Amino acid sequence: MDKALFFDSYFREAEVNFIMFMNGNGTVLDIDHAFTNNFAYQKEVLERKNFDVLSIQRDKEKNKPELELETVLSKEQVHDMVL
Repeated sequence: MDKALFFDSYFREAEVNFIMFMNGNGTVLDIDHAFTNNFAYQKEVLERKNFDVLSIQRDKEKNKPELELETVLSKEQVHDMVL
């Protein structure tokens, strides 16, 4: 199986599990269709912005975005539960 084709298909077609690409500083580079469907953010709104715009003020005060970015940088991914 061609992994690139599988990934491209998953990125375009996933409905529940979503993907956000960002650089090491937390700047959003791309989001997939599932992210847009689940959170109603359009790609154009988030691109080139820091992902902390998705956090509520209380979480920002506890440095949760920075801690999440550290996790992503050390483990190359993070799993959030959306309730």
